[in-house]
Amino acid sequence: MELANANHVYELRMYQVNDGKMDALIARFGDHTDAIFKRHNMKSIGFWRPQDEPFSQNLFVYILEHPNREEAKRIGRRFRPIRNGKR
Repeated sequence: MELANANHVYELRMYQVNDGKMDALIARFGDHTDAIFKRHNMKSIGFWRPQDEPFSQNLFVYILEHPNREEAKRIGRRFRPIRNGKR
């Protein structure tokens, strides 16, 4: 039996959210970010925040699906954070 998604790669991402910004982030993620992911060949599997404090206040978690490892690496290079003005 062959798995349809055998080559897919899943990425768990966790972000610390600034105080008071969680609701706006969740709204933006649901309204806009998924479309951005799709344009870059990524699929949002799900997103959530923990239920228990203290993490429910400032931790945002989501999982992305990439078609394969090479695409995940390419996208990772493109979306990695900018530090000191350099990627």
